[in-house]
Formats: sequence, C-alpha cells, structure tokens
Amino acid sequence: MVCTQIGYGAIAMNRLPAMRLVLVVAGALIMAACGGSSPTTPNSSSQTTPNGNVVQDPTNVPGAPSTGVLTLMERTWLGDDVAMIHMQLPDDIVERAGTGANPWRHSSGRLVHTIGCGRLVNRVQTLNTDGSVDILTPCSSVFDSPGILARQFAYGQLSPSGELLAVEAQWLDTDFNRSDVWVFRDSEVIYTIQNAYYPTWVNDDMLIVTGAGLFRYPLGGQPELINDNIIAGVGGSDVSPDGTRLAFEWNQQIWTMGLNGENRSELVTGNKHFVDPVWSPDGQFVAFLSTGDKSEETDINYVTVANGSRWVSRLENQLGTANRVTGPLSWIY
Repeated sequence: MVCTQIGYGAIAMNRLPAMRLVLVVAGALIMAACGGSSPTTPNSSSQTTPNGNVVQDPTNVPGAPSTGVLTLMERTWLGDDVAMIHMQLPDDIVERAGTGANPWRHSSGRLVHTIGCGRLVNRVQTLNTDGSVDILTPCSSVFDSPGILARQFAYGQLSPSGELLAVEAQWLDTDFNRSDVWVFRDSEVIYTIQNAYYPTWVNDDMLIVTGAGLFRYPLGGQPELINDNIIAGVGGSDVSPDGTRLAFEWNQQIWTMGLNGENRSELVTGNKHFVDPVWSPDGQFVAFLSTGDKSEETDINYVTVANGSRWVSRLENQLGTANRVTGPLSWIY
C-alpha cells in the first residue's frame, strides 16, 4: 500500500452537514426505508437566464438539456437518508433506486453506494444493471480509526475501467469530520491519500482530490497542486468527458479550469451556495445543486458551458413530504 499526505483545506474540514455530525456524536444512525412506489407525475422545468429571469417550461426551447439520467440522494430536512433516486431527462421523472447513501453511477450503469454493515459503520457496493450486487470493500469497522469513532466510507467513484474504487474513508476527531481517500482493487487498499476528499478520476492512472486546494494525484506518485491560487474554500470537482477540464466548487460558486490549472473561469455565481458540479456526458452542460434556500433545495440546476444559460428541474412534487435532494450528483446517458 502506498500512502501520501496532503494538507486540509478550509472547506474540507467542514464539508459534512452539521446535522450529520450531530447524529454521529449522538451515536444514532437512522436508516429510512425506501417508501412506496415511484411517483410518476413530472414537474415542469424552467430556464433562468444569466440576469436571473425565468422562462417557463423550456421543453421546446432550443438548447435545454434533453437526455440522460441523473443520480442523487433524497434526504429529510434533518439530514436523514431516505433513498437513492434517479431523474430521467427530458421529462424529469423521479424513480427511487433503493436504500443506501452516497450514490454515484458509473458510465456502465453500475450504481456505487454505501450501505450499513453495523452500528455507525458501512461498506461500499455496486447495484448492477441486472439487479445483482457486488461488494467492493470490507466493512469499515475492520480498519483502524485515528478518531473517536470507527471510520465510515462516504463518497466514492469507480475508475473508467471499473477495476479501481476511490472512496473517502472518514473519521471523527474531537473537532471535525476528517477524511483520507483510499483506492481499492479487489477489496484491498492499494493507495492511501491522507487528508483528502472528493476523489474523481481522470483515467485509471490519475485522480483529482480536494485538500488544501485541488490536486492531481498520479497513482503511486506525489500529489501536484493544480493552481497555486486555489488553496482554500474548495469543494467537489468533476472531470470533463474529454479529460481536459475541471468543473469545481470554490468559495461556494461553480468554476471551470483546465487540468493544468489554466483558463480559470467562474461559470455560476450568485448569493446561494452552489455544490456538487457534474458534467453532462456530451460536455455541453454542468449540473449542480443549491443549498441555503429551502425553496431551491428540491431543484437540479444546469448551466450551458458555452454561454452561461441556466435551466432548472423542479422536483418538489415528486419527493416525500418535507424532503430535499443532495449530492453526490452523477449524469450518464
């Protein structure tokens, strides 16, 4: 096993919702069952122009995102997991994919997620397109924890080939939830990146991770800071389909830049906290979520990379009473 350490970023130490931290400290793990059948009444969508004006129902408006499946979480306002959900474009139909947390869908259709295997511990597995399940890690309880409670796995991704898993291995110290990124092959840890969050794959030989900035991490090598000016306030990122650019959260807004750190550009700005950016498979759009305003925490937002036009899928009528959507967010065709 190869172990590498990078520094914590300001946002990394605080990235988990406060309520989840309270639940962990209290020693309570609430797993809500997937309730009922999938709602079938679609919500209308709307377009928001760069100046904030809303155009009703962009179904027939040229340029709106019109294909693909987005995967994310449905949670209560208190932070309890309800179900993993899929939303099908262009009709914005929501379907529940079962219990679990931290869902991320691979281009092959395999649904990576965490599932409990004891009190306050979990493992990572995939739900496959044929309904079978592959277990990717042992239960987190078998690993040593430097914190006051056992480790838990959180956000993870399969590599493009599907042979490797990169996942956050979190623990609670006296002040914050902290994380390393572990890379698994055949249920064995082969690389460890200390003090890191939000792994995303460039290819089977390189990861992007968040710590005190955004880092390229060639497997078996040393992390490389992508941009010297981006060293704090960084959240999750996603690599463009052509492997040349990043969409990432920085200072609560959505930005893009090249993998070499050049051509940095603010893609979405506003007075909300924007999180969980993900590229569309054709590279034309970036989807993201908004937090801090309950009226928008049941929406999936999109921005056209070429011109900044924004679109919204409103899901509130298809969610459980008083529920909201949260990341991680993934988008496949």
